[in-house]
Amino acid sequence: MTWTIKTDDECKITAVALPGPRPALAYIVREADRAGQLMVDQCTALGVRPGTMYKKLKGGEEVCLENGTYVYPEQLMVDQCTVLGVRPGTMYKKLKGGEEVCLENGTYVYPEQVLSPSRPGRIVAVLGTSGPGLEKAAAFNSIAKGADILVMGSLRGSSSTWDDDSSDASGLCTASEAGRVAENLGAQHVLLSRFDGRFHTLPHEVDPLVAELAHEVACEYKSGNVSAVHDYWTHIVEKHDGPLEPPPTPRVVWTGLQQQKQI
Repeated sequence: MTWTIKTDDECKITAVALPGPRPALAYIVREADRAGQLMVDQCTALGVRPGTMYKKLKGGEEVCLENGTYVYPEQLMVDQCTVLGVRPGTMYKKLKGGEEVCLENGTYVYPEQVLSPSRPGRIVAVLGTSGPGLEKAAAFNSIAKGADILVMGSLRGSSSTWDDDSSDASGLCTASEAGRVAENLGAQHVLLSRFDGRFHTLPHEVDPLVAELAHEVACEYKSGNVSAVHDYWTHIVEKHDGPLEPPPTPRVVWTGLQQQKQI
């Protein structure tokens, strides 16, 4: 079951029900795709000078050359437009907006012929307290596919510490399953948070159980990095400006600001 909470030109936020003994939700924030990068060589060929004109084009503004010609932002492949006989002006504007245009000779030019590939927006998934079975949660795994960041909390490890009959730890998603979910989604980074106070009695940067969770997630999650976060943690999610590079080797699992463990 899913709910769309917000949709606009910048992002879409979707809530998804998670498996478990208690009602819980995951929130997936999907940024809108962005236009392609500025094709500097094409700007040079068109007589656009570096400086103010480049800055305006990068900001999505059109610029007017000394000869009165208008040059439009980076998403248009200007050389291809020229070959096809598309004139600067209204036709460019229509193509930028995803409309087809008809030339004087009756030939139609379509947006996909002259628009450079768009760059996919970033995806952040914030999970509530999930129970076992997250791997089989079809709706969540479909919407969160390709997530840049997975924020996960209230996980349980495999050691005997988590087998206390007085707790509800058996109803929590395991760290190993969380790692497999992250791997299957192709996530770039997992942030561990919301450590259960019934088990985590030490500051998490020196808590061996936090290190255990991070290690078990990382053992199943081979394609990205794992961090155990704290209050006021800031994480920068890089924009997609081309093919993503593989994570550095060896991978680092953070268990605090100063302490780190290599896998």
